[in-house]
Amino acid sequence: MKLAVDAREWTGPVKTGIGRYLENLVTPLLAAESGLEFVFFVHEQHALPPAVAASEHEVVPLPAQRTQVVDQHVLPRLAREERVDVFFSPYYKVPLTGRFKRIITVHDIMFLRLEGVGAVKKMLTRFQARAAARKADVILVDSDFTGRDLAEAVPAARSKIRTLYPDLGAEWLKTPAPEEVAEARRRYAEDRPFLLYVGNFKPHKNVDRLVEAFSRLAAEGRAAGRCLLLAGGDDTNAPRIEARIAARHQGADIRICRNVEDAGLHALYAAADWFVTASSYEGFGYPVVEAMVSGCPVICGLNTSLTEVAGDAAFSPPNLSRSGLCDAFAEAVSMGLDERAAYIEKGRQRAAAFAPGTAAAAFCDVLGMLTS
Repeated sequence: MKLAVDAREWTGPVKTGIGRYLENLVTPLLAAESGLEFVFFVHEQHALPPAVAASEHEVVPLPAQRTQVVDQHVLPRLAREERVDVFFSPYYKVPLTGRFKRIITVHDIMFLRLEGVGAVKKMLTRFQARAAARKADVILVDSDFTGRDLAEAVPAARSKIRTLYPDLGAEWLKTPAPEEVAEARRRYAEDRPFLLYVGNFKPHKNVDRLVEAFSRLAAEGRAAGRCLLLAGGDDTNAPRIEARIAARHQGADIRICRNVEDAGLHALYAAADWFVTASSYEGFGYPVVEAMVSGCPVICGLNTSLTEVAGDAAFSPPNLSRSGLCDAFAEAVSMGLDERAAYIEKGRQRAAAFAPGTAAAAFCDVLGMLTS
């Protein structure tokens, strides 16, 4: 079987969520000699994951043209020339023409819930998503929650939906060395104990609320010397969070760390006292799983997909209000060692459900179903 992969998300040293998802899915398939013949369509050949770069599978560079032209003109032509059997897209768009089977992935449907976006752009996004869902033979979703959410928004997709939980890369099974953990704590927190958030700063992540809750915790003298690290961010929303931190004069206690590379991120999780998030919407939630496998206990609300991903392994605040989060932080930092260790152990056990190779095995089952 010849499988075409839209691999445009492999773009550089800092991985996107979709790029990581795709690498974790493809790497075990290459190592297992699954019998699949791959052709990868890419924009940046220098950014290929090591397993792909070292393989003998075909890599086809795409021209630097408008995205819509590549999506609906270039990719169908190349797929036809390559005589592909199945086209796999790691997001919700796919070529609408061509005689091949199609698998798309819908990680969440935030793109159908966007606020502050022009009416024309929102209409085009909805059209693209619904057209791809109608044309796809299989729609992979990252969680049962996303499957339900998508089926409600696009009823025509319901019969095509299959849950395929993303998994971790093999590198996450390696325990960071003590000196790496100590270096992460020194570099990012000046050797202070800290709470850690990882992700972008989009409105639904409620990073503003994390800042407000931790500011209150520190002002009330309940932080016990800890600081809050916000790792990640994005160019659009970071200035808003920076301004909020400055307004509360919390620059020493709340710090933003942009562009932490994956190699350093594993040690940063291991160094943290707790991973925290106030997100109100997650299609999956990679940082929660990364924290759990790193031995970092998790504080999160049990909503959307997080009920599936974290479950009882997470310490859940009573609500995601500023006061609810503040009280949860206070209880967590004063928690006894045995109780905290119990959350760490439950987290490690929960993370085992997303062990490397689990998504690849499920993907092979989907291919078998599609071509039988």
